[in-house]
Amino acid sequence: MLRAQNDRIVVKPNPTEIVTPGGIILPDVHVKRPESGKVLSVGKLSKGSKFPVAVGDDVIYAKNAGWKLRDNGEEVIVLNIEDVLGINRPSGIAA
Repeated sequence: MLRAQNDRIVVKPNPTEIVTPGGIILPDVHVKRPESGKVLSVGKLSKGSKFPVAVGDDVIYAKNAGWKLRDNGEEVIVLNIEDVLGINRPSGIAA
C-alpha cells in the first residue's frame, strides 16, 4: 500500500458517474463538480502540528488536484493537504 509522506494524503476516489432520469450514464468528464474520496493514508506534519484529516475520512477536493497513480491495481490520488476543500467524518468519530 502506498503511504503518504510529509503534508500529503492518499485518497481512493469515489465513482463519479451520474445516471440521468432517462437512464443515460454521464462519465466523470462531463460532470463539473468537486471530486470526493476516502482517505487511505496520511503523512506526518512537523512536530506539534495536528493533521486535519484521518484515515477513513471522506474528503472533497478539486477535480484536477493531486497526482493520479495506480497502487495494487487501484486508482489512488496523492493530494497536498491544501488541496482538500472539505472533510466529512463518519458519525461517531471525533475531530
